[in-house]
Amino acid sequence: MNSSIKTYDDLLKEKERLKEQLKAQRQNLEGNWDALKTELEPVKNAFNLVGKMTRADKSNPLINMGLGMASDLLLKRLLLGRAGWLLKAGVPLLLKNYSSHVVAEKGKSLLRTVGRLLRKKTHRSEPVMDEPEEPVEEQSFHSFVENLDSRQP
Repeated sequence: MNSSIKTYDDLLKEKERLKEQLKAQRQNLEGNWDALKTELEPVKNAFNLVGKMTRADKSNPLINMGLGMASDLLLKRLLLGRAGWLLKAGVPLLLKNYSSHVVAEKGKSLLRTVGRLLRKKTHRSEPVMDEPEEPVEEQSFHSFVENLDSRQP
């Protein structure tokens, strides 16, 4: 605090100095916060991984049921056939939960890709009056088949 404030102008100068000091401290605090977030990123990733392993994705129960059956068959009976009961119980559960998240994430992108292929339709600059218009589903299906045919060697 500046004790030499005697005029109104001195007060305004002190106010500006304090505003600049506050601005510098906020920038310093933001820089420290960003550095702390960067340093704690591996911890955050580890907690996300543990969370994915302990809780299954419940967005698609049919996929979860299939993953459960596959993990029981492959892991418990084939790979962990001679392992102890703790490994037989824990490893399939953790992998089933984690794989449900992976399949849910990849499934969304796969559905988007298939949707884009099915919605693809031919664009015309002017509608032709002599030809009857086909429904959108047939146009997109035909263009989908044409794209598949053009990809084959």
